[in-house]
Amino acid sequence: MELTRVYFIKTYKVISDKGVHPGQASLLRLVSGEGGLSQKEIAQKLNIQPPTVAVSIKRMEKSGWITREIDKNDKRISRIFITESGIQIVKQVKISTDDMDTVVFSGLSDTEKCLLRRILIQLIDNLRATIDEKEFKEVMQHFSEHHDKVHSRCKKEDK
Repeated sequence: MELTRVYFIKTYKVISDKGVHPGQASLLRLVSGEGGLSQKEIAQKLNIQPPTVAVSIKRMEKSGWITREIDKNDKRISRIFITESGIQIVKQVKISTDDMDTVVFSGLSDTEKCLLRRILIQLIDNLRATIDEKEFKEVMQHFSEHHDKVHSRCKKEDK
């Protein structure tokens, strides 16, 4: 837990200095690799609620990192694409996170890194085996609702 907390704090600092919110980084990476996704598809792939995606897209569109285009076959659907500016942000964030990974794993041999990875995967698998799909979805729904409330307050403050 401490590693996750410290890593998140450092990641937040590094990428927020570039004007990127941590949740936006994963969305930008996804859209840079799979342009043309709908908001619903993005929400499913990132396992986040559609209202959260909508808020992030609006902010990133304002920043000039993504664009929306109406689907040619279904006018109700917007397709999301990354802009050249967004591609540059993704590259900057990747460089920063690669630099952080270098720091995190400094002093570990390749063998130790492989062993650590294997152990962490085993721990994750052990925990996942104790959580059924319904329970997982309920917890994620509760977390997303809380997260959306926070974003809603931020959105009001942005106006």
